[in-house]
Amino acid sequence: MGEYTGNFTSDHGDMDSSHRMEHKSTLYQEAIKIPFIICSPDISEPGQSDDTHLISNGLDILPTICDYSALSVSGLKGFSLKPIIEDRKNIVWRDYLGVESAVGRAIITERYKYAVYDLGKKEIQLMNLKNNPGEMKSSDKKVSGLQEKFQEFFGTEERDVPLLLDSLIYA
Repeated sequence: MGEYTGNFTSDHGDMDSSHRMEHKSTLYQEAIKIPFIICSPDISEPGQSDDTHLISNGLDILPTICDYSALSVSGLKGFSLKPIIEDRKNIVWRDYLGVESAVGRAIITERYKYAVYDLGKKEIQLMNLKNNPGEMKSSDKKVSGLQEKFQEFFGTEERDVPLLLDSLIYA
């Protein structure tokens, strides 16, 4: 990274009256998507926003810093954002991301969110984020592979999965 590189992020979003809620207490997109801004002289097109890659601030910041610092670290769950920042083509990226909060856990893909609320009575939500971006109605249809991805990501009871970023903003 260049001499004056920095990043800005937050720990979670707020509901701001979406779904008649005023704070983070669900796995709705308004609560789990958060900002992440990178400022660097290495960015070829400042001001761009990437909302196509599933990015996690908790998982992806450390591999990114290590990559730019030429440090080799193994065993990290996250991915370096350097290929995205440098606008490389044919990037190999994750097709789903696990998200966790105090009330439950979810798997998010480009199209779907499968959420399990495990506080008290177990509730399951399946949202089609393309056809139902406001998440107003949970679907009762099954989506092949989502439950398996959920089990693969959350195979244990550990509750240390970071939150999904709203988008990567280049400054």
